[in-house]
This record gives sequence, structure tokens and C-alpha cells, in this order.
Amino acid sequence: MRAGSPNIRSYIRGIPISYAQVYFNNKVWPGVVLLLLTFFDFGMGISGLVAIIVCQLCGEFFNIEREYMYDGSYTYNSLLVGLALGSIYKFTLPFFFLLAVCSMLALFITIWLAGRLSQKGLPFLTMPFLLVSWITTLGLSNFGGLKLVTKESFSLQQWLPGSFTSVNNFIGQFALRDMVHLYLRSFSAVIFQYNDLAGLIVAAVIFLRSRMAFMLSIYGFFDRASFLLLF
Repeated sequence: MRAGSPNIRSYIRGIPISYAQVYFNNKVWPGVVLLLLTFFDFGMGISGLVAIIVCQLCGEFFNIEREYMYDGSYTYNSLLVGLALGSIYKFTLPFFFLLAVCSMLALFITIWLAGRLSQKGLPFLTMPFLLVSWITTLGLSNFGGLKLVTKESFSLQQWLPGSFTSVNNFIGQFALRDMVHLYLRSFSAVIFQYNDLAGLIVAAVIFLRSRMAFMLSIYGFFDRASFLLLF
């Protein structure tokens, strides 16, 4: 059980930190940038925010450790669930019901895995998000009452195509342009964006936050890319 009253400012601060935690960060300003990036697709951005708020309210109701709610450790998997659902479905009443349920489910699985894996010194990473995504994908076909509607694409790329094509054209000048495209889109795909502009912004944020993390991201990418090319 916890003592003390809710700290609203800490919960608000925990929202951007939840975004930063997706990229192994725990600072506010990188999280604010990543939050804004998710609004390249407006529906997805709203869904991610709603998922975090539902998760925080659920944590308060069930008296879950505020420390882990404040620092985003227990909320970033719910964020990923919200982004995933928001990238696929339109805003309807059944959608928001599903979003709330899946966000809370991700929170409970996160707490359970954190307790189990911490005993062995292992991180839970994005396993809660993957489990909830699989459960949702496999189970939705069995619930005819949830009449979800797949949305049409509604993103900033439709409204400001020049901003995206200019980045693509700039990268196209490099000798290893295919690898650079893939590297940047791998970054952006983590938050369900699939364009070079979002990937470039994410890479810049990581570079400014930690040069070591940026260099390790390059090493990890080329290591896996070489492995894929080999096979």
C-alpha cells in the first residue's frame, strides 16, 4: 500500500516520460518531441495519450506504486498498445472501450511480468505490449458486438507531402541511401511511423540525449541488417 496524495504534476510529467521510455530514456524533453511525432497521425496521437491517462487513472484506483507510474516504467507498454490501435481503427464508442480495456490489461501484465522477471534480474521490455496485441488480434474476430471500423490514412504526410519528400530526396543523395532509409524508418516504426522525417527526428533526439546510445543504435542496426543480408 502507498501513503500520500496523488501528485498531479508528477503524473503530467509522466506522460512525456512514457514516450521517452520507449527509446530507453527517462527525460521530459525527448518525450515531448516523441509525443508530437505521434501526432503525424492525429488519431494515433490521441489514442496514445488516452491510453496513458487510462493507465494512470487505473494505477491510482488500484493503488499501484506511484514511482513507476511517474517515471513511465508501467505506462509505456500501454502507450504502445494505444498507438497500435489508433493506427488501425477509427474513433468510435467500441474503439474507446477496447482502448481502455487493452490499456489496463497491458498495465496489469506489465506489473505481473515486472514482479516475476525482476526476481531473476531480467527486464520485461515490450513483452506486455506484444502479449496484449496478440490477444487483441486473435480475439477480436470472436466478438461481433465490437464493430470496429478500419480507418483511412489520416496523417501529416497527406497534408504536407513536401516536407517528407524533401527529406527522402536529401537522403537519396548518399551512397548508402537504401541503408539510411531503412535505418531511419526502423527508428520511426517503433512509434508506428514509416517515414524518413520521423526517423530523422528520433535519431536526432537520441544523438542529443546520448552519443553512446546513438552509436550503439547504428551498430545494432548494421549488425542485424548484415545478418539478414547474409541469410
